[in-house]
Amino acid sequence: MCPVIRARSAMSIFARFLLTFTSMTPAFLIAAFVLWPKEKLYSVILFILSLSIIIITYNIIKITQKYGEKISIKFKSAKMDNNSNIDYLMFYLSPLLVLDNYSKLRALCIIAFVFVIVKTASADCSFNPVLRVFGWRFYSIEESNNISYLIMTKKPIRDTQKPIEIVRLTEYVLLRVD
Repeated sequence: MCPVIRARSAMSIFARFLLTFTSMTPAFLIAAFVLWPKEKLYSVILFILSLSIIIITYNIIKITQKYGEKISIKFKSAKMDNNSNIDYLMFYLSPLLVLDNYSKLRALCIIAFVFVIVKTASADCSFNPVLRVFGWRFYSIEESNNISYLIMTKKPIRDTQKPIEIVRLTEYVLLRVD
């Protein structure tokens, strides 16, 4: 396999991982808050980890948007994509239900690890409230050849007849160059 293709594939996996992990940071921040009175070290670690993931993801998106290979695409349909919000909201509330000692924290970390692996392996990165705070919207678009993609954009998509300029963040997640 060509080294460039391997690098793109690894970057795609890394980007999916970051998108998934970023969407989970509210749960880690809630866990840090719940842990604070008794487990200050773990609370600080979770807080720093959450902020670091957010900062890294934000910078990866900005770098990809600025330096990624720009492609103009046309698509036949677009719709707002917010289909996984209940999954994430339940995950965000889970620290409030189980965090009362160290062993339950380990159980939460195992659950989080499994959640990250499953979400990273799937192409589903559509609900991310952290990126929504930064102004990103997610649209499901379909090209004329019936291939569907998820597009991240700061501008609403209103005209499907007009081509837009994008860069590829992952195999099926595109980033609009605004």
